[in-house]
Amino acid sequence: MSGGQWLIALALGVALVLWVVAGVIDSRGRRALPRVTQEPFDGAHRPPPLTGPWHPAFHLNRGRRVRRTRATYRYPRELS
Repeated sequence: MSGGQWLIALALGVALVLWVVAGVIDSRGRRALPRVTQEPFDGAHRPPPLTGPWHPAFHLNRGRRVRRTRATYRYPRELS
């Protein structure tokens, strides 16, 4: 790129940055914060605990091998 093209690219970049900054400054204070809708935690109303081991990542692994491994881990069979 020649010197003139660099100057044009630089000027467009500066103009873009100034345009974004002006938009951010203009929108400050106009947006309302979202309402808090979540109620405080109440331990008495929790669902009954599930039987067996549980981990948050269990629902991500639903493959055939994972299910089989989990079943054999929870209900081991005697080796014959």
